[in-house]
Amino acid sequence: MSLLTIIMPVYNAEDTLPAALQGILNQTYRNLEILLVDDGSAKGVESLVRELAGDDSRIQIITQKHAGSGAARNAALQVASGSYVYFADADDVMAPDAAGIMVNRMTDPGTDLLTFGYRQISRKTGDVKEVTAEEGRFSGEQIRSDYTSWTSESSCKVMGSCWNKCFRMDLIKEYGVVFPDLQRNEEEVFIMRYIEHVQDVYNIPDILYDFYPIDLKRAWKRLPDNFCEEVELFRQERLAFARRWSCDTQKTREFVAREYWGKMMLGLKLCFNPEKKAGYGEFSRRVGMLMTGLSDTGSIPASVSGSTLYKLMKKGGIPIVWLLVKKNSKG
Repeated sequence: MSLLTIIMPVYNAEDTLPAALQGILNQTYRNLEILLVDDGSAKGVESLVRELAGDDSRIQIITQKHAGSGAARNAALQVASGSYVYFADADDVMAPDAAGIMVNRMTDPGTDLLTFGYRQISRKTGDVKEVTAEEGRFSGEQIRSDYTSWTSESSCKVMGSCWNKCFRMDLIKEYGVVFPDLQRNEEEVFIMRYIEHVQDVYNIPDILYDFYPIDLKRAWKRLPDNFCEEVELFRQERLAFARRWSCDTQKTREFVAREYWGKMMLGLKLCFNPEKKAGYGEFSRRVGMLMTGLSDTGSIPASVSGSTLYKLMKKGGIPIVWLLVKKNSKG
């Protein structure tokens, strides 16, 4: 039986960790290596984990100063010994048969990456949305040649989050694939780095994960102070990937610019968050970063170039932009 490594970063997740960890311990497939990384939680999680897991020898706890989930996953990869690796989050729950299905599908000849379906569940309303796609295989070259089709346009979303995917450990080790020094979008960068080396991607319709999105208010509070810098680095990573492969097209650049605009606008709104309040000077600096990034991207979609805020920024009307963004900001 192949060993599956499950890596879970944990940061102040006392409310959700019990269900998440129980979901792992309840797996019908038992040959697991479970690496939990305490990413500098305020109260620590080791005592809680031991209380939940008892003397389960499959669990190993790694502790580090708070550095983000990417750094936590990298620390776990340094000691991981499974044939395959799965990255779980501490606020979601695996289906009981998830690990067994992953291993079974990953042992199919040629499979370098497995993607699967999931349920998106609102903790507030209980509403459930199933996200899945038909079973099928895709070549790595096919994915690398059309970036946008495997992001927002793909129901199985090869790019995006790690929790609906299973990876081969030997590819990660051979090519030194690691998570970047980012606290946002680090999973998609990891996947881009990994996808550069795959020959075959296998999508299955099985729903193996319950994903609980965090509410907007909580998400707002969790954004780092250097959020705009992280968005800029993510933009650069996306364009670098496009240049290395045959997907540096106008369609890709417009997609990158559109998402960059949306994220940077959130960064501007953060200037008015009472917990992260910044002055007019910082606001102006972020506007300058935004306009430089859009110019560097090369292709600006009409939805951005036609907006009132973009036109004002283009003309240097930062004081008016400041007032408009302040008026529409929440938090």
